[in-house]
Amino acid sequence: AWAVAGAILFLSRRLRARGETGLAHGLLTIVLAQIGLGIATLLSGVAIPIAVGHQAMGAFLLAALVVSAHRLGQSRG
Repeated sequence: AWAVAGAILFLSRRLRARGETGLAHGLLTIVLAQIGLGIATLLSGVAIPIAVGHQAMGAFLLAALVVSAHRLGQSRG
């Protein structure tokens, strides 16, 4: 999980360099929420509502990563 967070930090830096600061900040916010929900899930003894929130946040994170990759792949022109 920490390696993925590091890779997303690298991706957000590239997004900010391209002028996509809103997307970069959103991506970092989603990652922090995902990490927090993962920790809360473990500390709660895998309470179903928290675990479902963790899974849902994972889906949002995947969608945000797809959008980010698409934006980075677009030409600047």
